Amino acid sequence: MNPIIKTVDDLKALALRIKNATEPITVDTETNGLFAIEDKIVGWSLAFNEEEGYYIPRNHRNSLNVPDHLHKQLFELLQTKQLIWHNAIFDIQMIKTNFGLEMPIYSDTMLMAYLACFKTLKLKEIMSSLFHYETKEFTELLGEKYGKQWKKLGYTAADLDDVDIYDYAIHDVLYTYKLFNLLKDEMNNYKSIFKLELNLLPIVAQMNLSGITIDSDRLKKLGDAASVELNQRLDAMQADFNMLTEQAHQRKIAQGGVDYLPGTPLATEPGFKPLSGFYGEEFKPNSPNQIRAILIDGFGLPVLKRTDKSAISTDAEVLEQYADEYNNEFAKKLKEYRKLTKFITGYLYKIPEICEHTGVLYANFKSIGTDSGRFKSDGVQNWQDEDRTVNLQNQPNESVYDVRASYIAPEGWTWIKADYKQQEYRAMCNIAGEQVAIQKFREGVDFHTATARLLLDIPDDQEVTKEQRQLGKKMNFGINYGMGVATVAKDINRTVGEAQALYDKYFENLPHVRDLSKWAHDQVEQTEMIKTYFGRVRKLEWRDQPSRRADMIKNSAFNTMIQGTSADITKISMLRVKDRVLDRFGPDLVKLQLQVHDELDFIVRNDHLDEICAAIKNAMTIPTPDTWVDFEVDVEIGRSWSEQEHTDWEGEWVLDPFTGWGDLIPARYQSYLTVPNYSATW
Repeated sequence: MNPIIKTVDDLKALALRIKNATEPITVDTETNGLFAIEDKIVGWSLAFNEEEGYYIPRNHRNSLNVPDHLHKQLFELLQTKQLIWHNAIFDIQMIKTNFGLEMPIYSDTMLMAYLACFKTLKLKEIMSSLFHYETKEFTELLGEKYGKQWKKLGYTAADLDDVDIYDYAIHDVLYTYKLFNLLKDEMNNYKSIFKLELNLLPIVAQMNLSGITIDSDRLKKLGDAASVELNQRLDAMQADFNMLTEQAHQRKIAQGGVDYLPGTPLATEPGFKPLSGFYGEEFKPNSPNQIRAILIDGFGLPVLKRTDKSAISTDAEVLEQYADEYNNEFAKKLKEYRKLTKFITGYLYKIPEICEHTGVLYANFKSIGTDSGRFKSDGVQNWQDEDRTVNLQNQPNESVYDVRASYIAPEGWTWIKADYKQQEYRAMCNIAGEQVAIQKFREGVDFHTATARLLLDIPDDQEVTKEQRQLGKKMNFGINYGMGVATVAKDINRTVGEAQALYDKYFENLPHVRDLSKWAHDQVEQTEMIKTYFGRVRKLEWRDQPSRRADMIKNSAFNTMIQGTSADITKISMLRVKDRVLDRFGPDLVKLQLQVHDELDFIVRNDHLDEICAAIKNAMTIPTPDTWVDFEVDVEIGRSWSEQEHTDWEGEWVLDPFTGWGDLIPARYQSYLTVPNYSATW
């Protein structure tokens, strides 16, 4: 059998090899782009061990291809086998959209590398660093064949011959096999979390391909209104610019044509163009030279940072400091202008433009890659470098320009938002065993309100104001995220001494939270790693860092454990949702649309609304031991994603009894590891 499969005899031999295979098989697709809805599989490779691999061409323009119906037959044979992937979500989405087939996942070496805390998850980089094998990216192959302008000329992987791409494709599956063999025993250290993550992958793929209905007309109208406001903001900054440059111009005249007198700081600043040099010009909000001159020369603000070439920096981080710490009004205006610009171009106009091509908005969620274990969402482009989705976890929720109100349920459907109630703080108090706080949760008391009442000595018969609750929230946030007293003091507008007194009072009343926080800090100080309650490991390597950075890393240990445990809870709930909602009712009645932090969003057919809402609440409400408080969920219904349009669903539902952590993941979800019931102590 030839390594590039083209002939009838080779196809028959490969089919027989697949049919008789008893060991796992690695599979990888080569595509002309990254957007599964539009882009095509050019060819794909598979390996039966670390030495034996094959490539099957499908869409090469200049060489012989295997017909689609035969590709489909090979994939159908593979559906009964133990398949290993590297970045399974991408490959199974491509196979689903290209051939209409759902493929199994026995393992994913990207997931294995993620749980083993590899510094990179990219296969080519792992091949180089771990196995010392160097290979070219297909982009390099295209550059060699068609020159540096290959992308502008419209060339893709389809323009490479099968012999060009063979070595690249084959080594992907061979080294995926090597990586699997290297890490499979180590996965025993992460049994519960590995099983959880592995079975989540097809759910994420299904969510990505479900598509979200968008009210594009509404978004365009919002974009037009926001553009008017943007121009008004620009006019206001132009007026400030004119005034400042006029003052600088007059100062220069008064000083005999000299901008800076000898001995003044800017007199010797290399490459710095003075503010007077912009006299009479139009203000350009994206001009670093103008912004430097306005803030440093015009307002006399200090230099906070320099670029690699030693020029004065006014990047987003510096602008944030000028606006917040130095209370500079112009920096605030510029910050808001840039925010609104990004809002208009990145959402209000971009989403309708995408939907003109795709009909609906498709997601690009990934359950692998973040330090905390949370999901992430990325934009993605097709083979022509055209945007095809946006980051759906960072959607603005402004009261005036509410983008989320344009994410709508189709006619005959209702939008369902299922959101955990203060999930991270429940996790914190549960793991710490802080019974005082747990009791407050059981009584239905808002945690931030309870914190404010405790810290400010507010009597039970007196209402906690919005401002007081906000202080409680900021204190909870600061302690959960390991912020220093000085940082929290600034955030709550108190002196450092006052903030320290609040810290002390917090921990006096919640001593188990204090002890858990110290334990997490000590764990990282000793071992440079921390675990979530369910066994997810994150390395926090601080020893080779500068002292300030090292302290920040150690202080993040507590939040890493708490936020990571919360992420695990959400992922567990997604498996339960798959089992009890999505598979039970099917895509004709319910679809999972989004996963955002501690929230899941669905669309549900109107005639099954109560039944499915009850199933969602049952699946997502995680039962816990008697000494814990349950992870409760608010279920809201409405026409769109916007919270302003939601009402609470208040139907009847059933809470499961707690029978052990291992029972939370439905029994039918398996991995090649034997997973015991998991319990943890700190």
